[in-house]
Amino acid sequence: MNATEIKLFDNQIEQACLGSALISQQAQLSLFDQTEAEDYYAEKNRILFTIMLELHNDKRGIDILIVKDRLSQKGIDKISGADLMEVYRAVGSSANVQYYIDRLLEFSKQRKLDYINMEIKDDLKSQKDSNDIIQDTIYKLKAIDRERGKVIYPVEAILGKDLQDLAIKDYEYVKTGISQLDKLIFGLFNSTLTCIAARPGMGKSSLALNMAVNIAAKSKVLFFSLEMSVRFLALRLIASECHIPLHHLMQNILDKYQVEAIRKQEERIRKLNLGFNDQGGLTVENIVNMTLRAAEYEKPAIVFVDYAGIVKPTDKKLPRHEQIGHISWSLRQNLAKELNIPVVLLAQLNRSVENRTKGVPRLSDLKESGSLEEDSDMVIFIYEEIERSGDCELIVAKNRNGAAGHEKIFFDRQYTKFI
Repeated sequence: MNATEIKLFDNQIEQACLGSALISQQAQLSLFDQTEAEDYYAEKNRILFTIMLELHNDKRGIDILIVKDRLSQKGIDKISGADLMEVYRAVGSSANVQYYIDRLLEFSKQRKLDYINMEIKDDLKSQKDSNDIIQDTIYKLKAIDRERGKVIYPVEAILGKDLQDLAIKDYEYVKTGISQLDKLIFGLFNSTLTCIAARPGMGKSSLALNMAVNIAAKSKVLFFSLEMSVRFLALRLIASECHIPLHHLMQNILDKYQVEAIRKQEERIRKLNLGFNDQGGLTVENIVNMTLRAAEYEKPAIVFVDYAGIVKPTDKKLPRHEQIGHISWSLRQNLAKELNIPVVLLAQLNRSVENRTKGVPRLSDLKESGSLEEDSDMVIFIYEEIERSGDCELIVAKNRNGAAGHEKIFFDRQYTKFI
């Protein structure tokens, strides 16, 4: 190896990890908790780790004879008895297993960084847009940097000295400003994903925008509108806040009272801490990365994404339900939990809801994805029994942090406002 080459793996360290697990159950727990098959560079070591993990998951004991027997059952002949003995003799004790694991993970990170470096070079050669390269790279780097392993907290440490301290604090949730909804759900909690769903034309975007404006009076809000341009969002915002029919604003047919209403509200509206993005063709990774970059300057209190069905799939080869599942999972894990904020994702209901008497939505009506129901901490439906009457119900069909239920509300379409 010359001076410019980087050592990206160490076979002795990999064997020391596996050897420790062969002689100690405690070492097995540490190894399976903190490492994955991809962390092992040598193929034989990856195979051995996978076999040992299978035995662990099957609640079988693990020693050299049991591993040898499982390899034989699976017809794996790449690992000989001599290979197994070499791993078994790699260490005399499991006492230093955490050191071996830390070194293994360091090599694994180095390899991933090297791979990202090669991907960047390939992207540059193919003249990929530099902003896309930066966003993709930030996302991949953050994925590498996440610490693995689970921390077990004793109940005494969780409870603390005063049990009343466990009550939810003001900074741990966001009020929507929609009184009927806040009465039902209390607020949107940090680290959660909320799905607002309805059939087209039922006011999903209006409800989300109403919430965003209410919250932006006090806190930073980001609103990704993949369907509607920022110009039309601005018109809706003015209509709802100034109580002016939307079509009057669009056609610029305002009387003197409406002009005065805009004048009175203009300064307040301009001071809203509300950021919009209406860029089309965004993937969920784009949305996550843009938000994380924005948070370096000012962390948002909440993020809205309108809507799931038109987020660009990261992998077009996947079935549609898996694409939607990836979107909801990523928004919850890589954005809501990463920044410890609530994320609101809008979604459409499938047509089956229209074929039922009254057409009251169910969780099974979420379009194209059972994962969306599973990943969401809360699911809110907008239901209007008599079409375009304005008399609606907000139905909380799922609520991990509270009770389900429903509240009546009126949707004034000419002002695009829920009241």
